[in-house]
Amino acid sequence: MRLLSVLRDICIRLRSDAQNDRILGLLIANESNRMARELTDSYSDVPAHYGTLSIAPTLLNGQVVKVTIMGDSDGMAYLSDLLKYMAELDVELRNMPDGARAHFPLRPGLQLHELSCEVEICRAEAKGSGELPF
Repeated sequence: MRLLSVLRDICIRLRSDAQNDRILGLLIANESNRMARELTDSYSDVPAHYGTLSIAPTLLNGQVVKVTIMGDSDGMAYLSDLLKYMAELDVELRNMPDGARAHFPLRPGLQLHELSCEVEICRAEAKGSGELPF
């Protein structure tokens, strides 16, 4: 997290230089992907990725009007396994602070097809209280 804040500060200072913006944008994207991999790795019992899966919104006048989930049979089975994993996850046994929620990111080029948008699967109940965010 510290590295991202440093990169953001540098971006603000160098905003006028388009080439530096592009380079720093790539650095931020790489750091974000690294953090996602670390988070994913912290769920050692999560189902292994298999198949091809794409998740993308359809926009109309700048508003999301639907989300399309496409995949081959293995990709759809992988998504099913992930949803079942999150549904059965005992958040009380996870190494996270009270009030936290279990999140699992699906990232383009990692768990999703490159043309997908980033998706986050989140278990709604907070650790400790079971409080729902909605």
